[in-house]
Amino acid sequence: MRDWLDAWWPYLTFAVAVVEVVAAGHAVLRKREPRAAVAWVVIIVLVPILGLLLYALFGINRISRAGARLRDEMPNYDHVRTARISGSQLQELLEEDTSTSSLG
Repeated sequence: MRDWLDAWWPYLTFAVAVVEVVAAGHAVLRKREPRAAVAWVVIIVLVPILGLLLYALFGINRISRAGARLRDEMPNYDHVRTARISGSQLQELLEEDTSTSSLG
């Protein structure tokens, strides 16, 4: 066991360092609050493996990802414009509606 660890120690250290840099970059680019990004980078760098696990569990906002995915699946109603009418036009429409509904 000891020989295996001695042989692979530099590669494992390098792999953890690369994953730390990627996670820290992700935190800096994805966090809206600068204080939160700095806090995650500090945790990732000071406590390497545990910090990576904590960031993977609690630092990545999966709810906004799910919301974005659902938003992308919804139909696009950008082509529909909302009608802007004045109060008097609304009153006329309501009066028309009540007069036509009483006929039937």
